[in-house]
Amino acid sequence: MIVPLNESTNEFMEDLPLLSDELAKVLGLSLVIPINCIVSLTGILANVLNVIILSKLDFNQSMSYGTMTLSLTDLTVSYLQLTSEILYVLHYVLDDSVIDFMSLSTLPIGWMRYTGLNISGWITALIATERCFCVVIPFHVKRLCTRPLYIIALVAIYCVYFGFVIPVIILERFTWQPLPADNYNATVHYVLTVAVDDTIVTLEKLLDSVCVFGFALLSQIVLLVSTICMVSALRETARFRTSIDSCSTHRESTLGRSSLSVKEKRLIRVAVWLAVVMFVCSIP
Repeated sequence: MIVPLNESTNEFMEDLPLLSDELAKVLGLSLVIPINCIVSLTGILANVLNVIILSKLDFNQSMSYGTMTLSLTDLTVSYLQLTSEILYVLHYVLDDSVIDFMSLSTLPIGWMRYTGLNISGWITALIATERCFCVVIPFHVKRLCTRPLYIIALVAIYCVYFGFVIPVIILERFTWQPLPADNYNATVHYVLTVAVDDTIVTLEKLLDSVCVFGFALLSQIVLLVSTICMVSALRETARFRTSIDSCSTHRESTLGRSSLSVKEKRLIRVAVWLAVVMFVCSIP
Protein backbone atom coordinates (compact mmCIF):
# COMPACT_ATOMS: atom_id res chain seq x y z
CA MET A 1 0.00 0.00 0.00
CA ILE A 2 0.99 3.64 -0.45
CA VAL A 3 1.11 5.65 2.73
CA PRO A 4 -0.07 9.24 2.15
CA LEU A 5 1.65 12.04 3.98
CA ASN A 6 -1.56 13.92 4.75
CA GLU A 7 -5.31 13.72 4.31
CA SER A 8 -5.29 15.61 1.01
CA THR A 9 -3.58 12.69 -0.68
CA ASN A 10 -6.55 10.40 -0.07
CA GLU A 11 -8.24 11.81 -3.15
CA PHE A 12 -5.12 11.00 -5.13
CA MET A 13 -5.06 7.47 -3.77
CA GLU A 14 -8.64 6.85 -4.83
CA ASP A 15 -7.68 7.59 -8.44
CA LEU A 16 -5.00 4.90 -8.50
CA PRO A 17 -5.96 1.58 -10.11
CA LEU A 18 -5.64 -0.45 -6.88
CA LEU A 19 -7.32 -3.86 -6.64
CA SER A 20 -9.38 -3.92 -3.46
CA ASP A 21 -11.46 -7.12 -3.42
CA GLU A 22 -10.48 -10.75 -3.76
CA LEU A 23 -12.28 -11.22 -7.07
CA ALA A 24 -10.35 -8.42 -8.71
CA LYS A 25 -7.15 -9.84 -7.26
CA VAL A 26 -7.82 -13.31 -8.67
CA LEU A 27 -8.82 -11.95 -12.07
CA GLY A 28 -5.75 -9.75 -12.17
CA LEU A 29 -3.30 -12.51 -11.27
CA SER A 30 -4.91 -15.16 -13.46
CA LEU A 31 -6.02 -13.17 -16.50
CA VAL A 32 -4.97 -9.52 -16.79
CA ILE A 33 -1.34 -9.81 -15.70
CA PRO A 34 -0.54 -12.91 -17.84
CA ILE A 35 -2.07 -11.26 -20.92
CA ASN A 36 -0.13 -8.05 -20.31
CA CYS A 37 3.08 -10.03 -19.83
CA ILE A 38 2.57 -11.90 -23.10
CA VAL A 39 1.83 -8.68 -24.97
CA SER A 40 4.86 -6.98 -23.38
CA LEU A 41 7.19 -9.85 -24.28
CA THR A 42 5.84 -9.83 -27.83
CA GLY A 43 6.46 -6.10 -28.04
CA ILE A 44 10.00 -6.49 -26.71
CA LEU A 45 10.90 -9.22 -29.19
CA ALA A 46 9.28 -7.42 -32.13
CA ASN A 47 11.00 -4.13 -31.39
CA VAL A 48 14.37 -5.79 -30.79
CA LEU A 49 14.01 -7.38 -34.22
CA ASN A 50 13.06 -4.02 -35.73
CA VAL A 51 16.07 -2.32 -34.16
CA ILE A 52 18.42 -5.04 -35.47
CA ILE A 53 17.01 -4.76 -38.99
CA LEU A 54 16.99 -0.95 -39.01
CA SER A 55 20.54 -0.78 -37.67
CA LYS A 56 21.77 -2.67 -40.74
CA LEU A 57 20.14 -0.16 -43.12
CA ASP A 58 21.56 3.15 -44.23
CA PHE A 59 20.07 6.27 -42.66
CA ASN A 60 19.87 8.14 -45.94
CA GLN A 61 16.22 9.08 -45.53
CA SER A 62 14.91 11.25 -42.74
CA MET A 63 12.12 8.80 -41.93
CA SER A 64 14.72 6.17 -40.99
CA TYR A 65 15.53 8.20 -37.89
CA GLY A 66 11.85 8.36 -36.97
CA THR A 67 11.37 4.63 -37.46
CA MET A 68 14.43 3.78 -35.37
CA THR A 69 13.39 6.19 -32.62
CA LEU A 70 9.86 4.79 -32.63
CA SER A 71 11.18 1.22 -32.29
CA LEU A 72 13.46 2.18 -29.40
CA THR A 73 10.66 4.06 -27.66
CA ASP A 74 8.22 1.18 -28.07
CA LEU A 75 10.89 -1.21 -26.81
CA THR A 76 11.32 0.91 -23.69
CA VAL A 77 7.56 1.11 -23.13
CA SER A 78 7.19 -2.67 -23.50
CA TYR A 79 10.02 -3.24 -21.02
CA LEU A 80 8.46 -0.82 -18.52
CA GLN A 81 5.10 -2.52 -18.93
CA LEU A 82 6.64 -5.93 -18.25
CA THR A 83 8.48 -4.53 -15.23
CA SER A 84 5.24 -3.04 -13.94
CA GLU A 85 3.44 -6.38 -14.22
CA ILE A 86 6.27 -8.16 -12.38
CA LEU A 87 6.04 -5.61 -9.58
CA TYR A 88 2.28 -6.18 -9.39
CA VAL A 89 2.91 -9.89 -8.89
CA LEU A 90 5.55 -9.21 -6.23
CA HIS A 91 3.07 -6.96 -4.44
CA TYR A 92 0.65 -9.85 -3.95
CA VAL A 93 3.20 -12.64 -3.50
CA LEU A 94 5.40 -10.73 -1.02
CA ASP A 95 2.61 -9.17 0.98
CA ASP A 96 4.80 -8.63 4.06
CA SER A 97 7.70 -7.08 2.18
CA VAL A 98 9.24 -3.86 3.44
CA ILE A 99 9.19 -2.50 -0.13
CA ASP A 100 5.96 -1.09 -1.52
CA PHE A 101 6.02 -2.68 -4.98
CA MET A 102 2.61 -1.29 -5.88
CA SER A 103 3.69 2.32 -5.43
CA LEU A 104 6.88 1.68 -7.40
CA SER A 105 4.86 0.20 -10.26
CA THR A 106 2.12 2.81 -10.23
CA LEU A 107 3.98 6.08 -9.72
CA PRO A 108 7.54 6.39 -11.13
CA ILE A 109 7.41 3.48 -13.58
CA GLY A 110 3.82 4.28 -14.48
CA TRP A 111 4.68 7.87 -15.33
CA MET A 112 7.67 6.82 -17.44
CA ARG A 113 5.52 4.30 -19.32
CA TYR A 114 2.81 6.91 -19.80
CA THR A 115 5.38 9.36 -21.18
CA GLY A 116 6.75 6.76 -23.58
CA LEU A 117 3.27 6.04 -24.93
CA ASN A 118 2.68 9.72 -25.66
CA ILE A 119 6.09 10.06 -27.28
CA SER A 120 5.34 7.06 -29.51
CA GLY A 121 2.08 8.69 -30.53
CA TRP A 122 3.81 11.88 -31.58
CA ILE A 123 6.58 10.05 -33.46
CA THR A 124 3.89 8.08 -35.30
CA ALA A 125 2.11 11.33 -36.14
CA LEU A 126 5.42 12.76 -37.38
CA ILE A 127 6.04 9.76 -39.65
CA ALA A 128 2.46 9.91 -40.95
CA THR A 129 2.87 13.62 -41.70
CA GLU A 130 6.01 12.99 -43.74
CA ARG A 131 4.26 10.20 -45.68
CA CYS A 132 1.41 12.61 -46.32
CA PHE A 133 3.84 15.20 -47.69
CA CYS A 134 5.37 12.55 -49.96
CA VAL A 135 1.96 11.97 -51.53
CA VAL A 136 0.48 15.47 -51.48
CA ILE A 137 3.58 17.54 -52.33
CA PRO A 138 6.17 15.04 -53.59
CA PHE A 139 8.36 17.67 -55.27
CA HIS A 140 8.80 19.70 -52.07
CA VAL A 141 9.10 16.95 -49.47
CA LYS A 142 12.90 16.76 -49.62
CA ARG A 143 13.13 20.45 -48.86
CA LEU A 144 10.57 20.33 -46.04
CA CYS A 145 11.58 17.04 -44.38
CA THR A 146 15.34 17.27 -44.15
CA ARG A 147 17.34 15.10 -41.78
CA PRO A 148 18.41 17.96 -39.46
CA LEU A 149 14.83 19.21 -39.20
CA TYR A 150 13.58 15.68 -38.56
CA ILE A 151 16.12 15.12 -35.80
CA ILE A 152 15.24 18.47 -34.23
CA ALA A 153 11.56 17.47 -34.23
CA LEU A 154 12.34 14.15 -32.53
CA VAL A 155 14.51 15.82 -29.89
CA ALA A 156 11.80 18.43 -29.30
CA ILE A 157 9.18 15.72 -28.71
CA TYR A 158 11.36 14.05 -26.08
CA CYS A 159 12.32 17.32 -24.41
CA VAL A 160 8.72 18.52 -24.12
CA TYR A 161 7.46 15.35 -22.46
CA PHE A 162 10.49 14.83 -20.25
CA GLY A 163 10.27 18.47 -19.21
CA PHE A 164 6.78 17.77 -17.90
CA VAL A 165 7.40 14.40 -16.25
CA ILE A 166 10.90 14.68 -14.77
CA PRO A 167 9.80 17.18 -12.05
CA VAL A 168 7.10 14.74 -10.95
CA ILE A 169 9.54 11.83 -10.75
CA ILE A 170 12.02 13.97 -8.81
CA LEU A 171 9.38 15.11 -6.31
CA GLU A 172 8.13 11.55 -5.80
CA ARG A 173 10.82 10.46 -3.36
CA PHE A 174 11.18 7.07 -1.71
CA THR A 175 11.03 7.27 2.07
CA TRP A 176 10.43 4.96 5.01
CA GLN A 177 6.88 5.47 6.25
CA PRO A 178 5.32 3.90 9.38
CA LEU A 179 2.41 1.53 8.90
CA PRO A 180 -0.65 2.06 11.10
CA ALA A 181 -0.53 -0.18 14.16
CA ASP A 182 -3.54 -2.42 14.87
CA ASN A 183 -5.14 -3.44 18.16
CA TYR A 184 -3.37 -6.80 18.26
CA ASN A 185 0.15 -5.61 17.53
CA ALA A 186 1.46 -2.34 18.88
CA THR A 187 4.80 -2.68 17.10
CA VAL A 188 5.34 -0.01 14.46
CA HIS A 189 6.47 -1.35 11.10
CA TYR A 190 8.04 0.72 8.36
CA VAL A 191 7.72 0.31 4.61
CA LEU A 192 9.77 1.84 1.80
CA THR A 193 7.21 3.67 -0.30
CA VAL A 194 6.69 6.74 -2.46
CA ALA A 195 5.84 9.82 -0.43
CA VAL A 196 3.33 12.22 -1.95
CA ASP A 197 2.04 15.57 -0.77
CA ASP A 198 -0.27 18.35 -1.94
CA THR A 199 2.26 19.72 -4.43
CA ILE A 200 2.75 16.36 -6.14
CA VAL A 201 -0.99 15.67 -6.28
CA THR A 202 -1.72 19.06 -7.86
CA LEU A 203 1.18 18.77 -10.29
CA GLU A 204 0.22 15.26 -11.37
CA LYS A 205 -3.39 16.26 -12.00
CA LEU A 206 -2.22 19.25 -14.04
CA LEU A 207 0.24 17.20 -16.09
CA ASP A 208 -2.31 14.45 -16.61
CA SER A 209 -4.83 16.94 -17.96
CA VAL A 210 -2.28 18.62 -20.22
CA CYS A 211 -0.86 15.34 -21.56
CA VAL A 212 -4.22 13.64 -22.13
CA PHE A 213 -6.41 16.47 -23.36
CA GLY A 214 -3.61 18.47 -24.94
CA PHE A 215 -0.62 16.69 -26.38
CA ALA A 216 -2.09 13.19 -26.76
CA LEU A 217 -5.30 14.44 -28.36
CA LEU A 218 -3.38 16.76 -30.65
CA SER A 219 -1.16 13.93 -31.89
CA GLN A 220 -4.27 11.90 -32.72
CA ILE A 221 -5.70 14.84 -34.65
CA VAL A 222 -2.44 15.25 -36.60
CA LEU A 223 -2.40 11.52 -37.40
CA LEU A 224 -6.05 11.54 -38.47
CA VAL A 225 -5.70 14.64 -40.67
CA SER A 226 -2.52 13.28 -42.29
CA THR A 227 -4.24 9.97 -43.02
CA ILE A 228 -7.31 11.65 -44.54
CA CYS A 229 -5.19 13.98 -46.70
CA MET A 230 -2.98 11.13 -47.90
CA VAL A 231 -5.90 8.86 -48.79
CA SER A 232 -7.69 11.72 -50.58
CA ALA A 233 -4.55 12.59 -52.55
CA LEU A 234 -4.01 8.95 -53.56
CA ARG A 235 -7.59 8.62 -54.75
CA GLU A 236 -7.36 11.88 -56.68
CA THR A 237 -4.15 10.73 -58.35
CA ALA A 238 -5.73 7.39 -59.22
CA ARG A 239 -8.81 9.16 -60.63
CA PHE A 240 -6.60 11.37 -62.80
CA ARG A 241 -4.61 8.37 -64.01
CA THR A 242 -7.82 6.52 -64.85
CA SER A 243 -9.12 9.46 -66.86
CA ILE A 244 -5.94 9.44 -68.92
CA ASP A 245 -6.10 5.70 -69.45
CA SER A 246 -9.73 5.91 -70.54
CA CYS A 247 -8.68 8.13 -73.44
CA SER A 248 -6.08 5.66 -74.68
CA THR A 249 -6.61 2.88 -77.16
CA HIS A 250 -6.91 0.35 -74.31
CA ARG A 251 -9.96 1.94 -72.75
CA GLU A 252 -11.98 -1.26 -72.61
CA SER A 253 -9.28 -3.15 -70.77
CA THR A 254 -8.63 -0.43 -68.20
CA LEU A 255 -12.21 0.30 -67.21
CA GLY A 256 -12.58 -3.10 -65.60
CA ARG A 257 -9.56 -2.67 -63.36
CA SER A 258 -9.24 -0.86 -60.07
CA SER A 259 -8.06 2.74 -60.28
CA LEU A 260 -5.67 2.26 -57.36
CA SER A 261 -2.39 0.43 -57.80
CA VAL A 262 -1.25 -2.35 -55.48
CA LYS A 263 1.24 -0.07 -53.69
CA GLU A 264 -1.41 2.63 -53.25
CA LYS A 265 -3.88 0.14 -51.78
CA ARG A 266 -1.22 -1.18 -49.42
CA LEU A 267 -0.28 2.34 -48.36
CA ILE A 268 -3.92 3.23 -47.68
CA ARG A 269 -4.48 0.06 -45.63
CA VAL A 270 -1.36 0.67 -43.56
CA ALA A 271 -2.23 4.33 -42.96
CA VAL A 272 -5.84 3.62 -42.01
CA TRP A 273 -4.99 0.72 -39.71
CA LEU A 274 -2.21 2.73 -38.10
CA ALA A 275 -4.62 5.56 -37.36
CA VAL A 276 -7.23 3.14 -35.99
CA VAL A 277 -4.73 1.31 -33.76
CA MET A 278 -3.26 4.51 -32.36
CA PHE A 279 -6.74 5.91 -31.70
CA VAL A 280 -7.91 2.74 -29.93
CA CYS A 281 -4.73 2.54 -27.84
CA SER A 282 -5.28 6.12 -26.67
CA ILE A 283 -8.78 5.43 -25.35
CA PRO A 284 -8.59 5.40 -21.52
